[in-house]
Parts: sequence; C-alpha cells; structure tokens
Amino acid sequence: MDVLPRAGMIGEGAIYVAASPKTTDKPLKGWVIEGNAVGAIDSERVASFGRSGLSITATEGLILRNNYIATGDAMGVSVFTDRGPHCTKPLIESNYFAANQGSLRISGCSDPVADSNTISYSYGYGIQTGGNSSGAVITHNLMHHLTVTPKGHAFNGLDCDGGAPCVTLCFNTSEWE
Repeated sequence: MDVLPRAGMIGEGAIYVAASPKTTDKPLKGWVIEGNAVGAIDSERVASFGRSGLSITATEGLILRNNYIATGDAMGVSVFTDRGPHCTKPLIESNYFAANQGSLRISGCSDPVADSNTISYSYGYGIQTGGNSSGAVITHNLMHHLTVTPKGHAFNGLDCDGGAPCVTLCFNTSEWE
C-alpha cells in the first residue's frame, strides 16, 4: 500500500482519486471517469478495501460509467469517505466488472446510485453498500457467475451492511455458481 504524500491516506489503485484528509475541506467536484479499461493490480495480493482498480474518495457528484474493470485479485471499485470530506451523490452506471475480489464497494457516501452495471466471473460480493451510506439506490444490475472468495469470505450478490439506512434495491439479478 502507498501513502499519499501530505494526505496521510493509505491506498492503491490504477486510478486513485483523493482529496485532503481534513473534514473541513471541500470534496472534489466534477470528476467523470469514463471509458477506461483497468486490469490487474501488480502488487502483493491481499484482501483489502485499500487495494482497488479504482479507488475514489471525497468526491461530490462523481460520474463513473462505461468502464471495464478486471483486477484479477483486488477490489474492482471503491467509492468511499476516508477521514476527509464526505462522499456525496456518486453515480456508478453501465460499467462491466469481471474477475475481481469484490466488485463494487460504496462506503460512507450519501445518496449513491449504482445502476445498470454488469458483474460476472468474480469472487465475493457484487455490490456492497455500507459504512453509513444513506439513501443508496441500487437498480438494474446484473450479477452472474459469482463465487465465494478462496478464504470463504465475502459471498453476497448485494451486501448492505455497516449502517446503510434507506437503501432502495430493485430490479437487480444475482446468480451464483
């Protein structure tokens, strides 16, 4: 894991977006991450939320769409709040996830939307929302050929935990091997 200089935040990703660790600072606005292909993370394999293909924290109005994420042995995408400004209203839509250890993690964000994503041939959960992510809307996602992680952890198609109030889950399809 790397420590971002002057930020004190730990994480790793092919794309890593992070604001200041000060909660009084403003979140990053205007981020659109679209049309990327993200492959294997080439560091030591560990099951960790800090090791993702895309690791995005402290944004407001993030748009993440039409990306292909296949990390092989890391988290696909983490959109979260970590010691800095609060993550608000991320839109995660029309992405394709394959061969990840956990595909999409949303943690500590208010009003996140995950819509029309395809998740296949991955270990662990398809979509996890938690960490007090309020007002989440998770709709029209297709999850198929998911399997339990090698150590037997993380095995839900949709995983809502850690205080995720007012979550809307509808029109999702989840299939296990």
